[in-house]
Amino acid sequence: MNQRIRVLTLLLAAVLVLSACGIPFLQPDSTTSMEAIQTAAAQTVSAMETEQALNPGSTPVSGITPLGPGYTPVITTLLPTHTAFPTQTPYPSLTPLPESAKKVCDRAAWVKDVTIPDGTAIAPNTSFVKTWRLRNDGTCTWTTGYKLVFINGDSMGAAASIALPVSVAPGQEADLSVTFKSPGTAGTYKSNWKLQNPDGVSFGLGAVDQAFYALINVPKPQSSFAVTSVTGTASPDTWDAACPYTITLSADIASSGAGDVTYFFESSDGTKLKKRSVTFEKAATKTVTETLTGGSSGYTFSGSYKVYIDNPNHQYFNPGIKVSITCP
Repeated sequence: MNQRIRVLTLLLAAVLVLSACGIPFLQPDSTTSMEAIQTAAAQTVSAMETEQALNPGSTPVSGITPLGPGYTPVITTLLPTHTAFPTQTPYPSLTPLPESAKKVCDRAAWVKDVTIPDGTAIAPNTSFVKTWRLRNDGTCTWTTGYKLVFINGDSMGAAASIALPVSVAPGQEADLSVTFKSPGTAGTYKSNWKLQNPDGVSFGLGAVDQAFYALINVPKPQSSFAVTSVTGTASPDTWDAACPYTITLSADIASSGAGDVTYFFESSDGTKLKKRSVTFEKAATKTVTETLTGGSSGYTFSGSYKVYIDNPNHQYFNPGIKVSITCP
């Protein structure tokens, strides 16, 4: 600021000197005194100081505008141009709700499987009832004019369409059932279903219109081959003599058909003898044996042996074969 005042002072001094030298176009007229010129210069400097105080970031540009003979020079100050306000960014437009979030007239939601959970094993050619619990997620009531309709997959003997037994208001739940019959061949079967309104328009679960279904497994028929009975004896069943003893266990195993039977004898104290096998060519009864030997002076045993059929039954056959051993 002090530098600008010094510049203006020098310019004013130059004007006064030139006026004193009698240069015509800078001579004041008869009505303008030197005192008036000095006063105007002082006022200009004061105005510049005020402008600088009000706009501390501004840089005034000063100059002298000659107006011709007989006029007082006018000192002007050019103020900087103000920066315009930035353009306001408009608010983003509102995004409409996705279609999936909008309520529609006919829409269902799965709640749970009341019967026959997915993957249930059903014997061949067996009738069963699948029940779904569904919720009305739309805005329209499901009247008895609505139906359950088969869409695709395995129908498993069900009717193509079944009328709803009750009306279901929006937000309510209902148990809806279909009667099926499992196929006679082993495998996995799936039956897909939807609802249908009185206008014949089908709809499923949620916005994706998914079908609900019955999913079962039909296992392979179990073989008719099995062990039906086991009877046994011990010879001798009592040993009271010097040891080692020798006792033969015998078991008569009856089967219902052809196949391999695996078995072992087990004593009442938990000792399991070696696993063995016997083959049946047809339904029959076969005798198997196991020899017991051992013992020393003072050894005694009083208990029994039973037969465990490992294949195909996975079953013990009781009562056991009684045995008594005494080694004097």
